[in-house]
Amino acid sequence: MANPDLPFADMEYHELMDQPSDAVESVDAVSGATSAMVSNIVVKGAVYTTYKLWNIVYGPTKDFIADHTRSILTPQLIEEILMANNHEDKVWVLERFPENIEMTDSLLDIIETLIVQADFHMAYTAAHAIKGSQLRSDGTQNMLFNAYGKSNDPSIKSLIINKLGQAPFLSTVVINSSRNYIEKLNGNELVDMLNLLKKHNVTDKQTVLIVEKLLSNENIFIVNQAQKFLNQAQLSNQ
Repeated sequence: MANPDLPFADMEYHELMDQPSDAVESVDAVSGATSAMVSNIVVKGAVYTTYKLWNIVYGPTKDFIADHTRSILTPQLIEEILMANNHEDKVWVLERFPENIEMTDSLLDIIETLIVQADFHMAYTAAHAIKGSQLRSDGTQNMLFNAYGKSNDPSIKSLIINKLGQAPFLSTVVINSSRNYIEKLNGNELVDMLNLLKKHNVTDKQTVLIVEKLLSNENIFIVNQAQKFLNQAQLSNQ
């Protein structure tokens, strides 16, 4: 039953028995000799039951249940799925995360926890679940940036910055919080952060003053990145 690749997918109901006329007692109350094609993979005396259960789990019924579940998703149901222990169900709902779902505080907290604490695949899937329209919300942006600060995975941090780059604007909280990272970042993480601020035309005096401090850094790469940001900020403020 745990194997989705059993030959049931290509079999018709009548093909399960070779000799329907033979009287053999079974769980299914159906007489006949089990087909040699499936005799080694079914429960003895319950070939039809095995066939039916396998099709419920892996056949068209599975798609029907999935479509129905997707049509009735609510924030509360998504929270229940994400808090359960079934890894496959979590991935399923994150990959089909509704763009119009209400991003409640508790749902945002659960997604943040997955991004920060889960394995890479789950963290990536959770961060990637956030759609463009949901990034119009300050709450969603703030959750992502909180996760950025807590994550230890450079790839996840880069994904979060890229997601925020898709937002139509940056929340005040994200802008203010970003200043606390500028002097601490190096390499690609600094590039990502400065590019995010440039993309959203963040050229306020406080941010510019902090970036100017990077000009005295001993690392020429950091100095060059700071100068690029300041050059664009100067043009934007003219």
